[in-house]
Amino acid sequence: MKINRALLWDLYHLKDEDFKREDVREWYAARVITKGTYDDVLGLGLENIRKYLPKIKIPERLRDFWEWYFKTTEQNADTN
Repeated sequence: MKINRALLWDLYHLKDEDFKREDVREWYAARVITKGTYDDVLGLGLENIRKYLPKIKIPERLRDFWEWYFKTTEQNADTN
């Protein structure tokens, strides 16, 4: 997981070792999904988005998109 420190404007006190904690990683995943750029999403990784999506609080439209995305990619993988 690549951390973009610019996304930590309100939690500037977080240190690299804090990102070893699961709760911080969940929080950061939600921040990337709601406020991050394409590059931030790539840095987070699709595996982490899939992992944290059921646990994080994000706007419904974003949750709907990511659930649709993973469902679609799984269906496409099954047909190939």
